[in-house]
Amino acid sequence: MNAQFGADYGRALGYKKSPPVGTQKAKVVFAIDQKKFWDDYVNLVTLPTPVKGS
Repeated sequence: MNAQFGADYGRALGYKKSPPVGTQKAKVVFAIDQKKFWDDYVNLVTLPTPVKGS
């Protein structure tokens, strides 16, 4: 998967055998537990802002 911002961002290529050097396997996620995701997200973004020096 291309993770560099640009026109091909998010583009993925598949190889049956002999992938190019430097490539690695990736796990494709088709579904998530949306309630858990949003509960965790809200919990993280509502944490108190750390104060430097405390």
